[in-house]
Amino acid sequence: MITLVAFLLFVSVQSPFAAASGFSLAQGEISGNNLENASLRQFFKNIKIEAEFSEQERKYMLSGTAEGKSGEYEMPDGAWAPYVGSDTGKGQISGEYDPLTGGFYGNLFYEADFNGVKKDASLKCTVSYVQAEFTGIANPGDSSVSLTFAGKDLTQDKELSFTVMLTVQGALPFSQAPTEEPEETEEPEETGEPEETPSSRDSNLRLKANNEGTEMLYIRRAGSNKTEMADTHTVICVGDTIIAPKNKGAIIGLEDYEHSILMLRPGTEVTIKQKYKLNVRSVGGMLLRLGDALSEWYSQEDYNENFGIETSRANTSIKGTVVVVKDDGEESSLKVLEGTAEFRDLATGHTVRVEAGEMVTATKDGLGEIEKFNVKDEFAQWEEEFGQLEISGETTAFPFWAILAIGGGVLAIVLIAVIAVAASRKKRKTAAAHPAYAPGAYPPPAQSPKPAAQNAFCPQCGAPLSSGASFCANCGNKTGI
Repeated sequence: MITLVAFLLFVSVQSPFAAASGFSLAQGEISGNNLENASLRQFFKNIKIEAEFSEQERKYMLSGTAEGKSGEYEMPDGAWAPYVGSDTGKGQISGEYDPLTGGFYGNLFYEADFNGVKKDASLKCTVSYVQAEFTGIANPGDSSVSLTFAGKDLTQDKELSFTVMLTVQGALPFSQAPTEEPEETEEPEETGEPEETPSSRDSNLRLKANNEGTEMLYIRRAGSNKTEMADTHTVICVGDTIIAPKNKGAIIGLEDYEHSILMLRPGTEVTIKQKYKLNVRSVGGMLLRLGDALSEWYSQEDYNENFGIETSRANTSIKGTVVVVKDDGEESSLKVLEGTAEFRDLATGHTVRVEAGEMVTATKDGLGEIEKFNVKDEFAQWEEEFGQLEISGETTAFPFWAILAIGGGVLAIVLIAVIAVAASRKKRKTAAAHPAYAPGAYPPPAQSPKPAAQNAFCPQCGAPLSSGASFCANCGNKTGI
């Protein structure tokens, strides 16, 4: 029997704060590949980052400005005598601190000018203009916070990555999301078999960085409010929560179950909770592709249970399908991009079958009408947020990997942290080169023994194909149909 793992995807509702007192970060010490920028180093020593609570955002808004100055040095002037002077810079930091997760993220802007003289001549020029993003994580009781910066010095056309350790002035506030009362369960029957323990479900999470720099994910242990960074030595247990950064999306790929992936929007939390079930509580939503009829595991006789997606208003049963699910506590919606799914309303028990290109919503009053939507536009929207998506065997376009092996290697999950910052989202790549997750990238989940006949999309550009067409009318690619 194949063992599968289910996930809980949700955005927690934060509890009110007893006292939303502010705090600050100061006395920064920089380390990394930018130590030669003396004025930037002084900037971090001088800066004081204030944190003020926002009732609307339920987070702390970070802001701080400072100046930095280098020591005196010589600026070459070709064959002539050098200018003698120093760099003077000004910069600002802005961002957010989430008291629920302990996560920091934001932006740095810093500009420095050289002012020098020689004999009767003077020189003023910009020597550094830095734009960078930062992330960090804190835990209750921390007296200092490490922020990791990644960006570029536009003046020098140089990639930057460095870390700044800042002292916490005041106490870092933490809040806790309310937890649901546990349901009463019957005592399990004695079977004589050894009881499964959390340690038996442990698995290694391994992150691999590329030349774009090291990104990070966070985890929160089962039954704990403490959030920590996940790295190559992190052990994940069933019941733990994986947290994507607030400014990045994430993808979980079921490596042992070909062509199965779960796309998570930024800030999403995924709890490894139970088998065969996805419990979704997320306004942003998720996209799930579960296998196809050509996958070896999909056709095995002992695979006789569908994946389930549970939301506040409805439950979805899927097998070999691409779906998008959203839930905000008031209404739950389902879009089917490929294949079919069954959608059961919890209020009335009414179940409907939803086909590709159809969507339905459930509220406290019951199911709405099944409506049509544009599948191509929906794929394009996910491409806008996540960039290229090319998963084929062991190949992926995403730079960061984490392998999560559950149950003694029965299931390997590829967790890819996607660089999806706001700036890059606006620079959408043309679909003519490589479409982001085109429906034809893999043979679609079939409802008959001949799945290839349902391949109605071009594998090159994702455009719909006419029945029996040998070439795509949109890009000219030979389809092989």
